[in-house]
Amino acid sequence: MPKMKATDRNIATGNETAGTGYFMCRNSNNLRNSFVCNGRDGCGDGSDEIPCVNITGKCNQTDRMYMHGETHVEVGCIFQIFPAQNLTVTCQKGDTLISPSDRILYQTRRQPDSFSVQLRFTPILRRDRGNYSCNGRVDESSREIPFSMQVFEHPTVTLFPSTLSLLEGDQKNLTCKVTNTGAVKTIPARLVWCGLGGSIIVNIIGKCNQTDQTYISGETDIEVSCIFQPSRNLTVTCQKGDNLISPTDRILHQTRRQPDSASVQLKFTPILRRDRGNYSCKGIVDESSREISFFIKVFENPTVTLFPSSLSLREGDHKNLTCKVTNTRAVKTIPARLVWCRPGGSIIDKSKIVRVREGTEVMMLNSTDAPGSYLCGVTKCTETATLVIVKPKETLCPEITDSRGTEWPETVVNTTLVLPCPDGFLGNVRRVCGVTGEWEDLNYVTCVREEIAQIEEEVASITEGMLSSEAVENALLNLQEVTKVNDSSAGDLDKSIDLVDTLAAAVSKSASTFVVDTSTAQSFVNVVDNILSLDTSKEDWRQIQKSNATKASSLMRAVTSFGLAAAASQTVNKPLTINSSTMVMEVAKVKRKDITFPTENLEGVKSSLRLSQENYDPDENVSYVAAYYETMAEFLQRNDSGGDDKTTQKEIRSQILSLAVQADGKRLTELDTGITLNFYHGQVYDAEIECGYWNFDNGSWRTDGCKRRHINSSFSRCDCDHLTNFAILMSPTRVVSGESLRVLKIISIVGCSLSILGCLVTVLTHACLWRNVRSSKSVILVNLCMALTLAYGVFLAGVERTENKVICTAVAAILHYLLLVVFCLMFAQGIDMARQALTVSRNSSRPGIVLALSWGVPAVIVGITLGVTKLEGYGNDQFCWLTVEDGVLYALAGPALFIILANTVLIVVIMRVLFSTKMMIRKGNREKFMISFRSLCVLMPVLGVTWVFGILAFNQDTVFFQYLFAIFNSSQGFLIFVMHCIFNTKVLAGLRTVLQRYISQICESFESKEKRKQKRSDKFSDFTSSRGDLTEGTSTTGVTSQGSTTNPTSLGIEMSAPSQECARISEEISFARISEENTMDPFEKDLTRLHPGQLMKL
Repeated sequence: MPKMKATDRNIATGNETAGTGYFMCRNSNNLRNSFVCNGRDGCGDGSDEIPCVNITGKCNQTDRMYMHGETHVEVGCIFQIFPAQNLTVTCQKGDTLISPSDRILYQTRRQPDSFSVQLRFTPILRRDRGNYSCNGRVDESSREIPFSMQVFEHPTVTLFPSTLSLLEGDQKNLTCKVTNTGAVKTIPARLVWCGLGGSIIVNIIGKCNQTDQTYISGETDIEVSCIFQPSRNLTVTCQKGDNLISPTDRILHQTRRQPDSASVQLKFTPILRRDRGNYSCKGIVDESSREISFFIKVFENPTVTLFPSSLSLREGDHKNLTCKVTNTRAVKTIPARLVWCRPGGSIIDKSKIVRVREGTEVMMLNSTDAPGSYLCGVTKCTETATLVIVKPKETLCPEITDSRGTEWPETVVNTTLVLPCPDGFLGNVRRVCGVTGEWEDLNYVTCVREEIAQIEEEVASITEGMLSSEAVENALLNLQEVTKVNDSSAGDLDKSIDLVDTLAAAVSKSASTFVVDTSTAQSFVNVVDNILSLDTSKEDWRQIQKSNATKASSLMRAVTSFGLAAAASQTVNKPLTINSSTMVMEVAKVKRKDITFPTENLEGVKSSLRLSQENYDPDENVSYVAAYYETMAEFLQRNDSGGDDKTTQKEIRSQILSLAVQADGKRLTELDTGITLNFYHGQVYDAEIECGYWNFDNGSWRTDGCKRRHINSSFSRCDCDHLTNFAILMSPTRVVSGESLRVLKIISIVGCSLSILGCLVTVLTHACLWRNVRSSKSVILVNLCMALTLAYGVFLAGVERTENKVICTAVAAILHYLLLVVFCLMFAQGIDMARQALTVSRNSSRPGIVLALSWGVPAVIVGITLGVTKLEGYGNDQFCWLTVEDGVLYALAGPALFIILANTVLIVVIMRVLFSTKMMIRKGNREKFMISFRSLCVLMPVLGVTWVFGILAFNQDTVFFQYLFAIFNSSQGFLIFVMHCIFNTKVLAGLRTVLQRYISQICESFESKEKRKQKRSDKFSDFTSSRGDLTEGTSTTGVTSQGSTTNPTSLGIEMSAPSQECARISEEISFARISEENTMDPFEKDLTRLHPGQLMKL
């Protein structure tokens, strides 16, 4: 706001100066002139901040309709400014400033209390028509006055031939013609024929009244009335541009007839921005007419956003609130200022407000400002944001930037944050900061591109009576260009489907009068093709289906409605086929002919349908639309068909075929002979295949009314008794019963928990006893346990984290990698065992290369899979696991099956070598069986052969194998601990060595104590040496000359109870070790030889 002198300010407000250089406030306070109009409330009552500059003005026109080349026009605009200051006045036509010329006078005059500008056209010409505006400006304050001028071209008339000669009985014509067609369109004046007796034409007069010519969209109800005289046989019509106006729920179009006049009334309730433009009403009597034109100008109401809706500040922080007019057109048409408020009328420090650009301001806040609500708006405060001061240790959602570049600031938990959509999009996007301090899923379904919003206005005009072939085709062409954009949002996709549905409904409603040509039908198919393209983000579709699961099915409805309308415009028995990358649509009108689709061979379309003419009157013209959807199945929500827990979950195995028929103005539903469909679904083995149709009422696939006939493993034939959208449904696996599912889940959790514990203990045991167990087999085993521990942990913690797409994808990818590592390590273990069984050399292998390959090759496989699939197939709505639909599961199943098969062969080889040894040949059958069983128990957990149970568990009838699969594979880590720790000879030997060393140290401690006690006793027993024997009740320790400890009892010395127990336990451990070294049977000797009571005594 510009500053002004204090004296001018006092005059404006009626205050008197309190002295030179001071300003008197309304509350009698004095303020220096330099603080007046500085944007801050210096007086305390706001009197020094009353708007300092007030510009008013108006333009006068003698008439708004002028005749080309015949009229001199003068337009005067007067501006007044208070207080008086230097004012700059400019005028322009459209966006071009007006400059004076020989024909155009442009003059500015300054009066004591006003400024005026004069425009004079001498004469006015047709090129001068258009919109004008004059603008008075002082610094940043301005006032713009718009006006328009309509210039009509003078008609030039020719009557020919100038002489008409007729013989008796002849008849010829005289033609009266306006030769300049521009004048015909701008001045619809009647042609007058006169004879000797004068005019023979009806004279029609009329006028239209408007209360105002400038309106605000959505807030104003306007009424326009036009009156014509005379009323006898008078027909009155109104149109916008070239389209006749039809009444709608919002637009009233009513004609009334009085004795001496006829009137037409147009009422808009309310008027919207799309109603702006040129209108005309015409009265017609026979060949006489009178047309009255008028213009309606509608301004868009400013839409304001205050963001972020919640601002969280820690101590010492400072951030901004932004108030922005999001619809830029409103800023240009209604230049109103932004205002800031606090609840209850609290005064806001204006020094904190910074203007960024026209229509955008920020308020700078810090942690010392008062928390609570802050408001802003245009002219009045309408939008609210909350300032929250964060307490110490209070949980916040972190500051993050999403994939579209929207920055989400730190926010207190349990808060819904609202931010404006990214640049180029209209609307706001919401995101919830959960109670756990994590951001919930993001949904951009409320963000729509500005281009789509403009197309929405076009479509709304079409539905409100402006329906024409040109308008529909233009809307479809514009929508086709917008839907090509790759960087679309879920809101763009959602709104595009709505627009397609709306256009199809409008065309279908007027099918009897509306003609759909080939180009319009092609544009419609192109729009649907863009929507269904695989380039369309599946994440956008997921967001749409989360808010409205019927979007994809509504698109199929729209194709059917539009197709039937297009079919009515076709020539009989000449079908129109439109092919695109994702669908084929065929429309036709047939007579005495069966309906077949496709009628010609199309590349890539292997499915077909046929409907016999016995289902309708062959003598009638029957319209139909048939469609083939290549990718629609990707976007339809799949529901379970009703039934018990054993019901199969249906999957769409084929593309979708659709047929709709209209006979005698009615849709054909029930059929006499049925429809035959031939589906190509690829080779399918051991799966339940059914013919199904999409039920629009409950949004699911149904099978009633359809029967399937087997053709071969790749084709199926379906016979159905009704018409709709059809597909092949397949159940590759049966879902187990609810009870079995609960039991399997418990088994998995318990087994995985035990396996994690077993793997950890195995790793720790091998680490502590590495000197005893060190070998290539142990190195691979430790790596296998580590990989299994990580896999089990990720599985338990993240396999059901489907609420977050990013986390779910990461969990699935990590599980993919870890399980591939597990299989590679099991393969390496099998190769190492086979090498030891087949080779004579005792040199241990170097497992470094094997481990590098075992951990590196899976990373390459997972990386390639992620790159090829673009993260699709990693996780779904049920589990964070690899999906079958996208084929990602085969990236694990393929390597796993190969390794299981290879390890099975290696087990056979190892067992064959074992049975060929002399020791096994001498043993009996029972001993051979027990040794074989024990060997398999050792080999199978580390070689992964138990995973074969997962292949055998393919349906409900083989649920037993699912239990075996869950038990053995969830407890694989625990079985490794049992077989490779508890029953491992080297591990047991190492444990005995450690225990013997520990017990020996304890025994030595006891013996040293006994020796010191004996020495003290010898000092007081002099007679012992003379007699050569020991006093009864005294014990000592014998020591050999080499310093080794001997058994005191062998010398006849009586030991104390702890020493005796030590000696006995040490002897038992030594005996167990010697016995084990002699027998080398890990299944006969164990630590149970040491009674727990004996260890407790120590």
